[in-house]
Amino acid sequence: MRAETPRQKGIILALTALAVAGVLIAKGHFGSKVPVGGDNSPMATPAVYLFLDESDQDGGCRRIYSLFEDARSTLPPGVHAARVNVNEDNGLVGKFGVRVLPTVVFVDKTGKVVERIEGEGPEVETRLRSALAEAPQLLAP
Repeated sequence: MRAETPRQKGIILALTALAVAGVLIAKGHFGSKVPVGGDNSPMATPAVYLFLDESDQDGGCRRIYSLFEDARSTLPPGVHAARVNVNEDNGLVGKFGVRVLPTVVFVDKTGKVVERIEGEGPEVETRLRSALAEAPQLLAP
């Protein structure tokens, strides 16, 4: 049996972590009803979160950011809209199981994720525009 190189050990560790994450997701540990309050209780108001790396200056990410910022003022009263920088550990990244950047998550007032849009590109931008336009219906109690 050959000794593993540091690179091989790193690959094995990464694959193991992915396998564990897959099992947790399959068992429902990252369900669609997500508590978002600081005390892990359901939130009292609906919300739209944009998860991004604020240091990323990629054109696609900037377009998603721009769409989100433009729509903030058009969201219904009482809907919380926030950018979440994934480089700052505030717990929301884990609570929502964010794995792709950018990610936009729409959460109703019970804490249930009612829409999730991940990535960038023309199709994603179209989906985001549509979801933001439908926010009053998506986030209704």
